Amino acid sequence: MQEWGEWLAGRGCHVFPLTPGGKTPAISASWTNAASRDSAKITKWFAASDRNIGVHCGRSGLLVVDEDEPGAFERFATQAGHEVPKTLVVRTGKGKHFYFRVPDGLQFGNGRGPLSGCDVRAGNGYVVGPGSVHESGAKYEPDDLDAPVAPMPDWLVDALTPEPARVAERVAAPAAPGYAEVALRDEVRSVRNAREGTRNETLNGAAFNLGQLAAGGALHPDEVQTALLDAALTAGLDEASSRKTIKSGFDAGAASPRSGPAATPVDAGAWEPLDLAQWFRSPPPPAQRFGSGQMLYRGALHWLAGEPESGKSILMLQWALEEMRLGNNVVLLDEEAGPRDVFAKLQALGASPDLLASHLTYLPPAGRNLLREAETLRDVVGDRRATFVGVDGAAAHLAIADLNEDSATDVTKFVVRGLLPLAHSVNASVVVLDHMTKSVSNTRYARGSGAKLAKADAAYYVEAVQPFSKVSSGRVRITSTKDRLGEFGRNAVWDVNVDTSDSRIRLGFSHLTTEEAASISARASRGPNPGKDAGIRTDVVSFLRANPGASTRALREAKIAGKDALERVLNEMREAGEIRVDSAGHGGAPRKHFLNEPAIPGMTLDGSEKGVQQ
Repeated sequence: MQEWGEWLAGRGCHVFPLTPGGKTPAISASWTNAASRDSAKITKWFAASDRNIGVHCGRSGLLVVDEDEPGAFERFATQAGHEVPKTLVVRTGKGKHFYFRVPDGLQFGNGRGPLSGCDVRAGNGYVVGPGSVHESGAKYEPDDLDAPVAPMPDWLVDALTPEPARVAERVAAPAAPGYAEVALRDEVRSVRNAREGTRNETLNGAAFNLGQLAAGGALHPDEVQTALLDAALTAGLDEASSRKTIKSGFDAGAASPRSGPAATPVDAGAWEPLDLAQWFRSPPPPAQRFGSGQMLYRGALHWLAGEPESGKSILMLQWALEEMRLGNNVVLLDEEAGPRDVFAKLQALGASPDLLASHLTYLPPAGRNLLREAETLRDVVGDRRATFVGVDGAAAHLAIADLNEDSATDVTKFVVRGLLPLAHSVNASVVVLDHMTKSVSNTRYARGSGAKLAKADAAYYVEAVQPFSKVSSGRVRITSTKDRLGEFGRNAVWDVNVDTSDSRIRLGFSHLTTEEAASISARASRGPNPGKDAGIRTDVVSFLRANPGASTRALREAKIAGKDALERVLNEMREAGEIRVDSAGHGGAPRKHFLNEPAIPGMTLDGSEKGVQQ
C-alpha cells in the first residue's frame, strides 16, 4: 500500500490512512489536517499495513466525480452535448472515480448536484484511493496508470456552479472552520455513550443532524454513515436496525441541507427535564468496581494523592496493566515521569512489549495544555476506545495551562473542561496523580484547592508505611477520602504489600474495614503510646494476612516497629486473642504467628470482611 501512497503523492495528492477494507479515517488526529504528501508520513502510515488510502480532494486541488451507476457520468455528458475528457479514472467496488483538476480561484463542495447517478467530492471531502480494497473484496484500480489528471471541462464547471443567489447565501453565512468535523465527532460520541433506552433515538437524531451537513457539502456521506454505524454497534445496537435508523434520519436531514451551525444553536435538550417515569422503569445499573482492591469505578474520575515515592504511580500502572490484560485499551498522559521510568515500572510489573504495543497509547511529556487541548485528548481516548486514562500529574498539567492549583476557579475549570468529560462523556475511568508536600503530611488531602476533591468521584490518600525500593520490599496504605458512589465509603483502608524481589514488582491488596481499624485503635489505648501502637497493630494485621505463619524475625525484618515496641504490641495482641503463636520456641523452632480473625470485629470465620465485596 505504501507504493500507491507514494504514487498518489507524486501526482500532487495529499493522502491519509483509512481503516482496512473501509472508508473511515484510521488516525486520531483530524484527517483534514493530517493528509500529506510527505514520504516519511506515508511510510509510517502504510508500510507493512493493509490500510486503505484516502485522498483529500480539496488540498489536492481535485474534484472527483463518483459514479455509482455504471455509465451515468458519460450519459450526463452526452445529453449535454459533450464528451468526458481523457483523465485518471479509478474503478471502484461498484462504479468509477473520475479525477479532475479544479481551475484556480474556484471552489466546490460535496454532494449529488445535477449529476444523476453520481456524487461529487471536492473541498473538504475525500475519496478512497487506488490500491485500496472495497468491502466487497474488489480492488480500486486505475484504468490507465499513465493517464493525466485533466482540468475540469467548462461544461462540468458550469453544471456544478451554484446559482448567484445560492453563492450570495453561502458567502453571507460561512461555516465556522472545522465546524462540521466537530459536529461529526460530537454526534458519534453521543451515540457511542447513549444510555440504554435512548440509543435508537440518539442515533436517529445524530443521523438527521449530520445528514443536513452532508447534503450541504460539509461532510462526506460515506464517512458519516460509516462512523454512525460503528458508534451504534459499539453502543450495543444491532446492525440491521441501525442501518435502517441511520438511513431514515440521514435522508430526512438531507432534505434540509446546511453547511454550518443551525439557525438556532441553542441546545434545547439541555433544558429538557429528566423523564422520571423512564428513569424508574429502567434505572442505571449499580456502580461497577474493578481493579486490584476493587476500589476503582467504571466511568469515574479518581484522585490519588500522596507524598513523593509513596507508590502512587506503581498503583496506577498496576491498574492500567490489568485493563490491558483484559484486552482493553489504555491512555497514559504523562507530564512528569517520562518514558524510561514508566516502561521500567510496567515491565517490572510483568507487562510484555507486545501487550503494551497493542493496548497502550502513551503520551510522553511534551508541554500539552490540557485546558486548551481537551477536545484533542477526548478524541484520542474516544478513538482508541480506552477504558482507562492515567494522568501524571495534576500539578504539572495545571502549571502548563498557567493555572493556580490554590485557586478554586482555576482548578474547577481544569477538571470540568479537561478531565470530567473523559469519565462522564467518553466513559473511561480516569486516575489522576497528585502530590502532597511533607509540610502538610498530617492531612490526607491533595495540596492546593479543595476543588480537586469536590469535583472527583473518588479520592484516596497514599502513604508508604514501609518504604520500598528496587532491592527491598515494603508496604503502601491507601485510605479513601471521598466516595461519591458510596460502595465502600470514606475512610476505607487498603494495605498493599509491595514485593520487589527478583527484579519484579508484585502487589498484594488487602482491604481493612473501618470497624477493624477502630477496634485496633481502641485496644491500643491500653499501651504507653496509644496512637503509635494503633498503627503498629494495623501493620501487624496486614502483614500476617499476607504472610500467615510469619516468624518473629520476619516481623522484625518487615520494619513494622522497633524491637521493644513490636514485642509489646505482639504480647498485647496475644492477650486479647487477636493472634496465636505456634511452636513457641520449643526445640529451637521459630515462633509462628497467625491471626485469629473472628476475634477482630467486622471479620467472618473464613477471614473475609463483613459487608465488603470481594
